Amino acid sequence: MLVLTRKKDETIRVVITREAMLQALAEIEQTKQPITVTTSVVKTGVRTTKLGITAPPYFKVVRGEIAVHDTPTTQEQVET
Repeated sequence: MLVLTRKKDETIRVVITREAMLQALAEIEQTKQPITVTTSVVKTGVRTTKLGITAPPYFKVVRGEIAVHDTPTTQEQVET
């Protein structure tokens, strides 16, 4: 689970490249199950919310302020 802290109006992006989509389609074909991305509220604060995101490793989950070309090739755990 990737855990990110977000303030009001900050975003989280799930980046799905062509390669990731092909992997997802192959997984769906093999398992006959849908691919899911799950978000849960881990902790709330006065001005921030800590969110937990679970996604397949081939999907990139990044803070909104990070440019797509700067994202790592695998999902990494990052605490902001």
